[in-house]
Amino acid sequence: MIKGKRYYAHRLAWLYVYGYLPEQIVHHINHVKIDNRIGNLMEVSNYCNQQEKNINTSGKSGVYFDKRDAKWVVSHRSPGSKKRKYHGSFKTLEEACIAKDIAIEMDKNPHCELAG
Repeated sequence: MIKGKRYYAHRLAWLYVYGYLPEQIVHHINHVKIDNRIGNLMEVSNYCNQQEKNINTSGKSGVYFDKRDAKWVVSHRSPGSKKRKYHGSFKTLEEACIAKDIAIEMDKNPHCELAG
């Protein structure tokens, strides 16, 4: 508890290491809710966290680990589309999740352009 308010242990671990309480969800990468090691925690959007309910072999919907390339691959289906779009491969699950979030945002606002 901080000033009489209860917090989950993983959110307090995040605060201790990074110096701020995350605005988004703190996700347990290995899905073990009592494993609050900082290396097992990742801040993700609510959408990305909800995709956990549609788990595939890698544990993420639209994100899978390619053993041959040893990278996380992202594909995404736009609303109303039957085809999946390839969005790249990434060294870490966190990078892949961010790429997926960006792809979803681009679907919501197709006129948006990202710098870089």
